[in-house]
Amino acid sequence: LVTFANDGDVVTLQASNSLTGKGATVSVNEVTKGNQLGGDFTLAFESDTTDVMPFNVDKESLQSALEALDGIDHVDINTDGLIDSELGRLFTVTFMDAEIGDAPLIVSDGTQLTGLGG
Repeated sequence: LVTFANDGDVVTLQASNSLTGKGATVSVNEVTKGNQLGGDFTLAFESDTTDVMPFNVDKESLQSALEALDGIDHVDINTDGLIDSELGRLFTVTFMDAEIGDAPLIVSDGTQLTGLGG
């Protein structure tokens, strides 16, 4: 059994057989498919929705998309810069508008994302 860790989906191994003996064979079977994120998503704030963004959006584009929404003047986007084995990443959004108070949640629509969890 060969297990790949932290590589998402990898190309299936190709068997090479130099075994000898009656019925000696090598076989390759994919037991569990790896996963990599792909596709697009949107974010909504109150009744306004961003344009479609790719799964690997950079923080500057994410900030611009959110600041284009009604009700949001300025946000600060932070990330640790790490991209996980499935090509996902974590962003933290901080509302910088003093008058926004207790802001409603930003709601994601990931129905256009691809991958095992998408």
